[in-house]
Amino acid sequence: SQRAHRNKMYRVITLFLYTVAAVEKISLALKTLSDVYVMSSFRLPPKLGGVLLGLYNKQDNKKYLEVAIMSKINKVLVRYVREDGKLHTVNLQSPNLADGRSQSVILRVGGLRREYLSLELYVNCRLADSAQRLPLLVSLPRDAELVEIRNGHKAYTRIYLLPFCTGDHTKALIGQLIIFNQILGELREDIREQPRSRCQPNPCFNGVGCMETFDFPGYRCGPCPEGMIGNGTHCQDIDECSEAQPCYTPGACVNTAKGFTCEPCPPGFWGPPLSGFGVEYAKSHRQECSDIDECLDLANACTPNSICINTIGSYRCGQCKVGYVGNQTAGCSPRKSCATLSFNPCDTNAHCVIQRNGDVTCACNVGWAGNGHTCGKDTDIDGYPDRSLPCMDNDKHCKQDNCIFTPNSGQEDADNDGIGDQCDEDADGDGIKNVEVCLWTIRAGMEIVQTMNSDPGLAVGYTAFNGVDFEGTFHVNTVTDDDYAGFIFGYQDSSSFYVVMWKQTEQTYWQSIPFRAMAEPGLQLKAVKSRTGPGEFLRNALWHTGDTDGEVKLLWKDPRNVGWQDKTSYRWQLSHRPQVGYIRVKLYEGTEMVADSNVVIDTSMRGGRLGVFCFSQENIIWSNLRYRCNDTVPEDFSTHRKQVLMHIKV
Repeated sequence: SQRAHRNKMYRVITLFLYTVAAVEKISLALKTLSDVYVMSSFRLPPKLGGVLLGLYNKQDNKKYLEVAIMSKINKVLVRYVREDGKLHTVNLQSPNLADGRSQSVILRVGGLRREYLSLELYVNCRLADSAQRLPLLVSLPRDAELVEIRNGHKAYTRIYLLPFCTGDHTKALIGQLIIFNQILGELREDIREQPRSRCQPNPCFNGVGCMETFDFPGYRCGPCPEGMIGNGTHCQDIDECSEAQPCYTPGACVNTAKGFTCEPCPPGFWGPPLSGFGVEYAKSHRQECSDIDECLDLANACTPNSICINTIGSYRCGQCKVGYVGNQTAGCSPRKSCATLSFNPCDTNAHCVIQRNGDVTCACNVGWAGNGHTCGKDTDIDGYPDRSLPCMDNDKHCKQDNCIFTPNSGQEDADNDGIGDQCDEDADGDGIKNVEVCLWTIRAGMEIVQTMNSDPGLAVGYTAFNGVDFEGTFHVNTVTDDDYAGFIFGYQDSSSFYVVMWKQTEQTYWQSIPFRAMAEPGLQLKAVKSRTGPGEFLRNALWHTGDTDGEVKLLWKDPRNVGWQDKTSYRWQLSHRPQVGYIRVKLYEGTEMVADSNVVIDTSMRGGRLGVFCFSQENIIWSNLRYRCNDTVPEDFSTHRKQVLMHIKV
C-alpha cells in the first residue's frame, strides 16, 4: 500500500505545474491519504536556498504549506497552517544541499488521518531528520482557484518558455536569477537572525511594564499592580480582608479587585468610610467607629423628663427623673414636692420629705433632732435633742437625750436614774461598774455596740436592697485606740461588698505576711471582690489604703487625710443606685459636712445587704441607723455623666 501511495504522489507532483486540477488533487490527497511524499531532485550553487514546494493564498499571500531549503544553516524548513489558524514551523537538520551537485530530497508527511502529524526528511535515500507529535495541517480552501502553487522548478520553466529569448539571453538571465535568489536567501536568513523584541507583544500581566534583559527568558516584568501579588508575569488579587482585617467589623470587609472596601459602621456607631489597596495600607489604616451617644444627639430618644442611658451601640430609657412620676409609656409628670407647697411646714433646721405614698413629712437636719416641725440641737446625733422640745404630737424624739455626748438611740436606762446606759458607768445601779461579756451588742437594729478589739468584723442585716438611702451615726467611745470604723453596703457574701472605713492615724499593719499593708487616715470607699475570701490576704488588703489585685479596689479617699476624733459623733448619709452604679457618701460632724465623695460610679455589686464594719477598734457605737428603699436616680448623676462625656471628647 505504501508503494501505491507513493505512485499516487508521483502522479500528483507531475500535475501541479499550473493547473487548478493539480491543487484539487493535492487537497484530496491531504484529506484521504495517511502519508504524502514530497520528492525533488535539484542542483544548487553554494549557499543558495529556495522553496521546493509552496501552497499560498492568491489574495493575501497566506502560506498553507511551504517546504524550503535553508542552505546557510543546513536545514529544511517546513511551515504550515495548523487547524487553529496559527502558523507552525518545523526545522529539520540536513547535510549541505547547496554544493553544486545533484541532490535528491524526499519529505514524508505522515499521520494525516491521525491525532498527530509526523515529518521524515530523506536526503539521497538516507534519513536525515524527523519530527513527531506535531499539530495537524489545516485543510485547503474548497475553491481551488484561491490557491497558488509555487516552486523553484516552476520559475525556471517559465523563463525557458519565453518566446523571444535566445539561449544566450536565457543563460544570462538564469545566472542573474540565481544570484538574485541567493541574495534573497541570505537576506531572509539575516532577517531571521535579527533579535526580536521580547517585550512585543508584552508578555507581562496587564498594566505591568516589561524590560528586555540579557538573561533568560530575555525580559523582566515590573512589580504587580498595587493590591495584587505575583512575579509580574502572573498576578493575583490580595485578600486584604483576611490578611489585615482593616474594618471595625471583620464581616463588613468587602474584598475587591486590587483592593478592599469597608461597609459603613454598624448601627449606633459613626465613622468615616475606608477603602484602599494592598496589605500594608490595610494594616496601617483601620476603620474607626465611635459609639453614638443617642441621649445627646437624639432630642426625643426617651420620654421627656425621664432618664436616658447610653449603651455601646444603642441606648435604653430608664425611670422618670427626680421630681417626676410615671413611665416611658404613660409619660413623666411633675411629682408633688416640697417646692410646690404653698407654705413650708418644717422647722428652719429641718427639710421637707415626700414619702413613697406621696405624703409630705418633715425631718430634722443632721445635728438636729425632733419631729421635723420643731427641732433642737443633737450633739451626739443619735436622734434625740439635748433639751426637751415643746412638740404638739408628743413625738418621742422631742424628749431630752439621756446621754447627750454619747449616742444612745434606744435611750436605754436600766436603773431609771435619768442617765442613759451608754454614759452610765453603773448602768444597773448595783454599785459595780459595767463589765461587757459580748463582743457585739445589737439593740433592736437601731443601735449596735462593738465592745472588743478584733480582726475585721461585720454586722450585717438580713434584707438585701437594690436602690437604697442608708444613714447612721457612729461614735468611738474611747481614747485608747486609732484603727478602723465604718459601715458596709451592697453585701453579697464575705468576699463581695462595699465598705466605707475610716482610720484615725497612719499605721503599718503589724503582720507583714502575706504582704506589707499601710493604712492612711481619711475616709475611704472600697469595693471588695476577693479571690481568696476571708483570711490573711483579705485582712491585709482591707487594712491597706490603695488597690490590691484580686482583693480590694480603692474607689475614693478623702484628700484631706483627716482621721476621726475620740468621743466624737459622726453622721453618714449613703445613696446607692446599683442599676446605674451611682454611689455618694456624705459625712457630718454635728451640722457641718466634713467629707463628700461626690458621685462615684461602680457596678461591682448590683445591690445587697447593709451592715457595719470595724477592724482592730473597740468601743464603737453605731446609732440611729435608718434606711429607705429608693430607686430614683439623683439629679447629680446626669450632671456627672455629662461632665465625664465632655472630658472624654476633649
